[in-house]
Amino acid sequence: MPQKLDEAKADEKLLSMFLILIDSMKPNGEVSTSELKAKLNCSTQTVTRLFDKLSTVIGAYVEREKRGKEYVYRISRNLERVPLTADGLRQMELVRAIISQILPKNDQETIDKFLKDAKTNISKKQQSAYSKKGPLTAVGLAKGRIDYSKHQEVLTALETCIIQKHTCNITFQKYIFSEIKHFCFAPLALITFNESIYVQGWPVNEDGEPAPTKDHPLLMRVQRILEAVEQDRDAAKLHENYQAHSYSGKYGIMPVNKNDSFKVKLITSNEPVATYLIDRIFSDDQKITVDPVNKTLTLEFTASNIIELQSFIYSFGAKVKVIEPANIVDVVKEQVKKLVEMYEL
Repeated sequence: MPQKLDEAKADEKLLSMFLILIDSMKPNGEVSTSELKAKLNCSTQTVTRLFDKLSTVIGAYVEREKRGKEYVYRISRNLERVPLTADGLRQMELVRAIISQILPKNDQETIDKFLKDAKTNISKKQQSAYSKKGPLTAVGLAKGRIDYSKHQEVLTALETCIIQKHTCNITFQKYIFSEIKHFCFAPLALITFNESIYVQGWPVNEDGEPAPTKDHPLLMRVQRILEAVEQDRDAAKLHENYQAHSYSGKYGIMPVNKNDSFKVKLITSNEPVATYLIDRIFSDDQKITVDPVNKTLTLEFTASNIIELQSFIYSFGAKVKVIEPANIVDVVKEQVKKLVEMYEL
């Protein structure tokens, strides 16, 4: 006589329950408590214990729902089957490695867990292909990196507000000695730039329907936001027709005014700097002229923020000369005078 299920080991019952759920996978497929009791030859309490254990082992893959006087059990309907490949998985690992220096620790751990789970869910053929690739040899580095683990609560609040299209109360300090400001804000998107995370959004009125208090969105460094508290105010209208990269095509991500832009012309005879410049795109309309005889490179591009441009130019020291605009030439000259005075040359 075959062994009864109620005499089987606990792990055999657990496997049997899972196989029953798998067998029920069809449009709207599910199994009731009564059906499981009959098939497993056990009590309601045993069905509950088995499901709890199964849920602990495989998590979101199974779910339970109250239906009348009893529960129904099923393989989750919310699972999306993504045809992951070995190449796709390796690309995700590469992205994770490159951006790791700006991710808070919690987000790094979440991505690591996802990648680990993904490896076990690709087909055997893709697992074999993945194993042949060997260990990933890539890493993301940054000079003077920002530890965003300290700003996890702010990031979470901003992300929630963006998803829910809500406003939030912001406490912000632009510089370490600046006045601390408090205002209402409707975040639209998180943006990364030069190993930093920014949030772009509208400063809004304090009461009633959210309306912008400025004529263009603000862009704030997340690490300078001291606190972000979600409000239950619908800002969906402010998200309409919004493009996170509305200022793309020009150098600078923090324009003072939406229409501000100006032409810049630089020249260098320093070969490493020339190589650095020729390898990059600073604006969509940029023009690079190389003079092989005099060994110079001239770069012309469009910028949208003077302060960012100044920092860019200063980073090269005497290795780059500004030709235009004239006002930036004057600013650089004044800066050189101050340096001479500072170092008593």
